[in-house]
Amino acid sequence: MARYGKVGFCFVDEIPRVPRERLAPFADFVTPNVADVLGRFIALSPRIRPISDGLRVFGQAITVKLRPADNLMAHKAVDIAQPGDVLVIDTGKNYTNAPWGELLTQSCMKKGIAGLVIDGVIRDVAAIRELKFPIFCCGFTPNGCDKDGPGEVNTVITCGGQTIRPGDIILGDDDGVICVPLELLDETVEKTRDKVLAEERRREEIAQGILVRKGIDAELRRQGIIS
Repeated sequence: MARYGKVGFCFVDEIPRVPRERLAPFADFVTPNVADVLGRFIALSPRIRPISDGLRVFGQAITVKLRPADNLMAHKAVDIAQPGDVLVIDTGKNYTNAPWGELLTQSCMKKGIAGLVIDGVIRDVAAIRELKFPIFCCGFTPNGCDKDGPGEVNTVITCGGQTIRPGDIILGDDDGVICVPLELLDETVEKTRDKVLAEERRREEIAQGILVRKGIDAELRRQGIIS
């Protein structure tokens, strides 16, 4: 793992990695369940939405910090990323210029990159929707970007109000995007599996006519609402 450049204009050529099989459970998890077991405080801003219904993405984060209206380091991030990675881009809150479009998407798909999460806007939306590449973004514009820099790849960034570190686990679906800190990976998988089983039991209760979850009245009594 090596760092090239200087603060503000640099890239790190590798991230902390885990075997792909440890990430495999996220292929079946949904974001609400994972968010619940991690304190309901890990979701990125709801303005970051999938560009089409039914898109899903999971993988380790390749983080990118761009100068507003520039995408030089987004291109370097594609070069660095490995199959299964998710690019996560901080545009410096620029929502008037698109650092991403069809050609970068084509490059990602050729390389096997899993998807993109960007706190910003993209362009070439119709073409990208045809490609069905998972992108989660804030909107669209035809305005493009320069390629001068500066910027950073694989440093700590903020995206959608959350701190994202290189190698953290990104999961996105129709409900939005969440970030699981890498050191909590195994704990999160275990707790989410338990959450899935609990929800299956609750569905069975509903099917049997138990429509209100046990403990609701007990909580109201504890708070002095009923006696």
